[in-house]
Amino acid sequence: MKLIWAVLCRSASVDSSTNNISLFEVLEEVEVGFMDGGPPPVGAQLTTGVERPDQTSIAAIPFELVTLWRRDPEGEALGKFRVRVLSTDGTSVGQTPDIEIAWDEQLRHRSRARFAAVPLPLPGATEEFEFIVELAGAGKKWRKVAGIPLLVKYRPPIEPSRPRSRAKARKAPPS
Repeated sequence: MKLIWAVLCRSASVDSSTNNISLFEVLEEVEVGFMDGGPPPVGAQLTTGVERPDQTSIAAIPFELVTLWRRDPEGEALGKFRVRVLSTDGTSVGQTPDIEIAWDEQLRHRSRARFAAVPLPLPGATEEFEFIVELAGAGKKWRKVAGIPLLVKYRPPIEPSRPRSRAKARKAPPS
């Protein structure tokens, strides 16, 4: 098996008549800010079933990692991949469950790993997270086949604006 491409995007759609896929809003960078002064509580999930340390804050921005795989004609009919999310310093902030790839007669296979949120750096900071795609054939060890960067900018909290008073100060009449 060989990874042909992997792309982070907000969403994807498969045309039922042609089986072609459209990727919407390809992600290279995300800017996050909050009106209420802070991110969601620590412990919220990065994606359904994802294992992650509880100290990582997240922002609820759904997105997908779409992959296209190619099988060698005489290659294995079974395989699996997973996606690990690493912070700039290499700390793991999340990992998907293993995603099985079962080949039929086709030589190509697309897969979509959906995420419910993005990890956050400290408020006011920018951090580049790396989405590591790892592959394991039947009975083989995991090996890295791609690393997709996502730059996350965390703006300081935005203070809600106060409504302006409609009352205007009256000028004293001329004397």
